[in-house]
Amino acid sequence: MPDQATDQKIKKILTLPNLVTRELICALIVTGLFSLAAIFFNAPLEDLPSPTRMPSPTKAPWYFLGLQELLVYFDPWLAGVIIPSLIVVGLCAVPYVDANPKEVGRFDYSKRKVPMLLFTLGMVVWFGLIIVGEFFRGPSWLWYWPWESWEIHKEFPAAAISLPNWAGLMFIAIYFGAGFLLPIKLASGFYKKLGPVKYFIQTFFMLAAFGVLLKIFLRLAFNIKYILQTPWFNV
Repeated sequence: MPDQATDQKIKKILTLPNLVTRELICALIVTGLFSLAAIFFNAPLEDLPSPTRMPSPTKAPWYFLGLQELLVYFDPWLAGVIIPSLIVVGLCAVPYVDANPKEVGRFDYSKRKVPMLLFTLGMVVWFGLIIVGEFFRGPSWLWYWPWESWEIHKEFPAAAISLPNWAGLMFIAIYFGAGFLLPIKLASGFYKKLGPVKYFIQTFFMLAAFGVLLKIFLRLAFNIKYILQTPWFNV
């Protein structure tokens, strides 16, 4: 019988010139678009600094505005340290916990729909926070629509509420408990394929990411400041 490995010839494409040429064309197009934007649009620079006139609100550079906007929803150590660290560690862990060998090194949406959708969602949320911080936050970091004048200062909204600690602990326990157990019950093959360690790591980062979105929703929709308060940290 003929060897199946010899019958099934794998088609290989050289990186140079096939991939490198396409990347070069894309880089030239992007560079050209940025050059045109720099020619026709002025940089949004502010006035010269003056000790008699302080900007209100003081905003970070655009690439840090997402973190500054997170301060509305989380304690500083969570918004500025823990969440960015989880993002970096989670991205570093992807190659080690990814159990799907299909289309590795390629960008085929049909083979890796869930990872691409999750990554796209993360990018949309991150740039959404930057857009909110840049265009919708006015004096005292209150919400201003683009057509509202910053010269007319708004009154501070009602003080945000916090859940009782017993309710917060129950909420967190149900959220993470259901998040870890339901996928095992509903898709046991997924758990067996990953194994306990990879499953725990993937599920933890997924729950942490959606937990950030849930906390933002609770603050915007129900004015809930903290779910859990302790002498050391607040969530």
